[in-house]
Order: sequence, then structure tokens, then C-alpha cells
Amino acid sequence: MNAPKLKHSNYTSYFVYRVPEKLELISFINSCIHCPVKCPHSLPELSSCKGVECLCFQLNPVQNFPKYFDNSVVAKEPLLPGELQTVDDEPISDKGRIPNPTTSKTVVLSSANVGKDIKIQLQLYDSYGEKVLRGADDVRVRLVDDVRKLSQAGRVTDYKNGTYLLTLRTSFPGKIKVLVYIPHFREEWSTYLRWLRHFNTIFYYKSVYRKGNETQSTLCGPRPNIPGYDVVCNITYENGDDLWFCGAPPSQNLSCEDLISVHDYRLIDIGITPGEEFLAKRRGWMDAFKEVTVNVKGKAIPDNRNLLPTCNKLPKSKTWDLSSPTGYALNGEYHLSYCRITKTRDDIKRCLTNTTLFFTGDSTTRQWFMFLTSYLNCSLTTEKWYTRKWQRYAQCQNKHINLTIHLHPHNLPFSLAERHPDQTRMRINSIGMVFDKVPSKGKTIFVIYLFGHLTRHHYYISREKFRNMIPGLRRALARNKDMYVVIKSPHWFVQSWIIAVNDYSALFIKQIIMEEFKEFRQQIVYLDYWDMSSAYANTEMHPPNPMLFNMLRLLFGYACP
Repeated sequence: MNAPKLKHSNYTSYFVYRVPEKLELISFINSCIHCPVKCPHSLPELSSCKGVECLCFQLNPVQNFPKYFDNSVVAKEPLLPGELQTVDDEPISDKGRIPNPTTSKTVVLSSANVGKDIKIQLQLYDSYGEKVLRGADDVRVRLVDDVRKLSQAGRVTDYKNGTYLLTLRTSFPGKIKVLVYIPHFREEWSTYLRWLRHFNTIFYYKSVYRKGNETQSTLCGPRPNIPGYDVVCNITYENGDDLWFCGAPPSQNLSCEDLISVHDYRLIDIGITPGEEFLAKRRGWMDAFKEVTVNVKGKAIPDNRNLLPTCNKLPKSKTWDLSSPTGYALNGEYHLSYCRITKTRDDIKRCLTNTTLFFTGDSTTRQWFMFLTSYLNCSLTTEKWYTRKWQRYAQCQNKHINLTIHLHPHNLPFSLAERHPDQTRMRINSIGMVFDKVPSKGKTIFVIYLFGHLTRHHYYISREKFRNMIPGLRRALARNKDMYVVIKSPHWFVQSWIIAVNDYSALFIKQIIMEEFKEFRQQIVYLDYWDMSSAYANTEMHPPNPMLFNMLRLLFGYACP
């Protein structure tokens, strides 16, 4: 059966996007109000277009920012609490009402003693010196002990009135720094979430259809309400049974079955208010918003890490408890607060003898694959990489220790999906399909990761993908009793404003993982890299050393006997 065409009018919507009346919006991409129309064509005029020139039509939201969007396909999932509190927010009009670090205040509420919680109140004020009376800012906190080269994440309580309680704990006396960050304000939360509710996606992909010498491209996305196309191709099968759609090619000589690939395209050109334009142009997302010096009194707590159980002996359910910081960085090495990792690099080599290792995900798990292929002398047995940003399946083997490592990039939305020469119809492996490739016996370690590429889509797309992989996970766990499964959490990384790929939607992804995998908490491990990356104050999508090795050290600290 070939990819079917469908009319998207069969779907219903909970949301309708409307431009505020009497408000002239600014092009996000071009910073102009009355931007010239780049592509005045309508799609029916493009029946004989070639390649990417087929994407130059007036309703293309990448080329011309939309004043109205036909969002006839939106998930009917209940919104998560983090979105519900901003759902009625109006677009920001006065940048002076954004929290200001100079006028905002911190107060240490408790005496700072070793082994006790340090509690600090953060009260936000705006540029007019008036109290901010709403919550939902992206407040983060960490402590730093420069003398001992120690850093650790803290916890934040949002009282939803502009007041935040920061809670930290230390094991050593002396002066520590408490660093408060607000990478994104509530106004950015509400803007980002409003866009995702209205558009489903703020990033589009482009298809390539080819037959003989004729080639055409169309827009693609996770929902069939693709602007400009009355008819779309349902390529959910091609996407490993995860929902995906592409505009049908305008040529009568091409059909849905002629799809050969899907590639990254571009961000949509959203119309924004002057206040949103100010937020878009601000910089210093990970500069400290406030810094507080606290003098901690008392005696140092003895280092009793040797009394902690090794992490591989810990019940898997413990890894799902994130109520307190899960660890701290000391002299560049990350230590968990409830178990200890004793594995050296040589121990990891021994651990991976007679092992099959599956990495699923994006370029951050590719980073793990690249590190291990070098460290373990694991030779590529698939095609030679001709680009560092490898987006295809890869495998390496070390026959001396009987180790095989598989790298499976997740399916769309990813940067590239292709029909292989031996395929009559494209079929990309979803993570659920990769679980069906797990051998029925033998030591296997399986890493699940979904995050970065999904941040430009509403989080219900992520929930769908996690749900779709669960049947395959159940089958694999039942089939192979020696399989060790871990879920890799999001980590800190902030590249630019909210429209870019960054850690902005981590709050939602973490909650979705907690909900969707609740039945597996006794069987699989949650690898918390959020606290680790907080301790390292990481800002990079691809963490550098020492964090990179500590991420792998944490994985094998749990997975290796």
C-alpha cells in the first residue's frame, strides 16, 4: 500500500489562531511590518515547478509570516499545568514589565548551617520598581564552592506571585555563591506555547518526490494541516508509524509513492509584537540574574561515600525520585548523592565484553557513539562517515571483546530521512521498531532519548512518540531478560531565543516521561542529566568534557555489574 492522500478537513481543532485586532505585527525573520511578498504564487500555479522552487508560494509560512493559520489539527490532550497557567496570557506590549535583575531582590530566610537546607527568597520586580505579581518564570539555581571546586543544583518553588523559594544544601562550611538564572521569562513561555498551540510546529521540513527526471519538494510536518495544500500525503508508515505528513506534489506526474526523502527546511516567519521582538533580540540567557554570597557555618560532614551502595545495586525505582538534587560535581567528577560509581575506564571495557549496545536519539547520543568507538577501538561495519553530522544508522564492532554498538537516529522530526536503494517504500525506524531488533538473549544495554529536535513542536508530539514506543519496550523486556534499559533525560543547553533548539521544553518532557513510563519504574533506569548539567552550568547542546565522560560514567555505573 502506498502513502495515501487525504483531505485534512476531516480533523477538528480546539484552538484558533487570531491576530490581535488593531495590532500590526513584525516579521520575526525580516524585522519589518509591511514586508514585501517574496513568493506571490499560489500552489496550483506551480504544477510544473522543479525541486525547491515548488516551495515558493504565498501561503508558505517560511516565506511570508501568516496573519491567519488553519490549525484544523491540534491534539485534544489536556494541557499540562506549566502551560495552563499561561494559556490566557496576552502578547507582551510593555518590555518594562519584564523582571529586572537590578530591581529584583533576594533574602536569605534561614541560617546557613552545614547539612541543613539554605532557603533564599527571590522576589521579582520590573523595570519600574514594581513587584511582579505572576509566576511561571524559568528560574534555576545552583551553588558554587570555589575553594573546593564543588557545584550543585538547587530546587525552586514557584509561589505563582513573583516570589520564588530557592532551596540548597551544602556539606561544607565557608563562603558559597548562589547563582540564580532566568533563561526565559514567563512572557517567553507564553509566547512559545501560544505559537505551538496555534501552529502545531514552528519549524517545517521539505520533502523530495522524484520520478525519472522530474523532482518536486513540498512542506512537511507532524500534522496534516500544512498551509497551502488541500491534499497531503500521509507518510506515517514511512515514519515508523509515528504521525507525519507532507504536501502532495503539485505535478500530475508525481504521487505520494514517489517520496524519496525528507529534510530540514526552516523556521516559520511568525508575526510578533514589539515586546516579543525585544525578547527575541535580548542576549545573555545564561548570565546570572542574581548572585548571593552565603556564609555557611558548622563542621564539614565526613565523606562517607564509601558507605553508599554502588549504583548497580540500587533499585531502579530510586532513579525516578528527583525530589532532591541527585548529585554534585567535585573537582570535575560528578558524584551521585545516593549511590557511588566505582567503575574506571578499564572496568567499563570489561563490562562491555559480550555486550550489544543500542543508542537511539539525536546528535547527543551520536556523540556518545563517537566517543566509545574511539575509546573501545570499535570499528565501523556500516558505511564510512563522510560528514561529522552523521544522520544515518551506524554500527561498530570490537570482535576481541565481542561488542557491537548500534546507533539508531530517531525518526522524524529529525534532520534527514531517506528511502534506501533497496526499498520500494521509505520506512524509517522509530524507537519502538528498534526495540524489536533487540536479540532474544544475551547482555544488551538500550538507551532511549528523545528531546532536542522535538522542542520546535508542541509537547503532545513528544508524548505520542513516547507512547508509541511502549509496546515495543514491553515486547523487548519480555523477550530478553538480560536487557538493561535506560532513559536519558534532557540536559541544560541554551543556544538562543526560544524558537531555536534548546532546553526550553524540558519541563514538559520530564513530566511526560514520568507519566508515560510509570509502569516501568521497577524495570528501567532514569538517567538524570538535568542536575548534572546544572552543576556544570552547561550551555552547549553537545556537552564538552568533563561532562561528556561523566554522562557515560553515570550510564555504566548503573548498567555494569
